[in-house]
Amino acid sequence: MAKEMTQVTFGSQQVAVIAEGYYHRFRMNPDLDQVDGRWQQTLVQTNTLAFAQQLLPRKLRLTQGQGPLSTLLQQLEAGLVLRFDVVQDAQSALYLPTPLGARL
Repeated sequence: MAKEMTQVTFGSQQVAVIAEGYYHRFRMNPDLDQVDGRWQQTLVQTNTLAFAQQLLPRKLRLTQGQGPLSTLLQQLEAGLVLRFDVVQDAQSALYLPTPLGARL
């Protein structure tokens, strides 16, 4: 069975990744990272057992600290957080990274 793919742009590169729905209970998400200057794809397979979603109040003001989440939000140039997704219980499998040109 062929998997549906979608195009994602990272910098000057466009990459085909598996197009899975964001809220499927059992899903496989790609994680793209640079390792030694080369793009690598790692697949994360998740079976969500307990999930919650909360929209933020409109008048809430968030500040960023110095932790890794703040660093990530700054790198993504995220200006506004609209919603928190909380996974309380899940099963995950992390696959070894593969070069973007390789087939999984």
